[in-house]
Amino acid sequence: MAILAAKKSATAAFRPGLGLPYEWTLAEAAGMTLGVDDVATPRTIRFIDCNAYCAERVLRIWQGADVGTLASLPYATISYVWEGNHKPPVSSSLAVEGAEDGDRLSLEVLHTVCSVVLRRGIPYIWIDRLCIMQKLEDDKHWQIRNMATIYRSCRICIVLPGGVGGFVCVSERTSWIERSWTLQETLLPEKVLCIVIWELGGG
Repeated sequence: MAILAAKKSATAAFRPGLGLPYEWTLAEAAGMTLGVDDVATPRTIRFIDCNAYCAERVLRIWQGADVGTLASLPYATISYVWEGNHKPPVSSSLAVEGAEDGDRLSLEVLHTVCSVVLRRGIPYIWIDRLCIMQKLEDDKHWQIRNMATIYRSCRICIVLPGGVGGFVCVSERTSWIERSWTLQETLLPEKVLCIVIWELGGG
């Protein structure tokens, strides 16, 4: 299995409270499995840059945020199940090294989430699949210990009931409601928004 390693960003401007980011272009990330071992710093909070994703077509991940400053950072979290209703085509999705047992992440789904939060003035999103070093147990355990703070401090939590592989219709049954951790992920934030395909007409 070929791993596409992240590169340190050569163009991103300094942002207060965050360290230097790493990134992939979407053109090179599509269809690949992404690795971060050479560039990610353990025991730090990371965020996906939504402006870079939508405007530059770059998957840029900022790192270096401190748990104590999360409340001052405008970010959204994502709540989903590891294995959802849809399996996206490999060519338009990505996987993460160390998390290959979960669904591939649809580039379209990520673009939609970024667009939704940008319209609300939120420039960053946090999703465990990309914001945790999946191969490093030390980072995993540290992130899990801080998960409640991460969800409690976000501006909004975006629910993807059908998973990260694709959107489901509002009438479609999913396993999201059956998981205890997804309940916690939506009880902690101040605001929650569920993204589904509406099929019931106007009203």
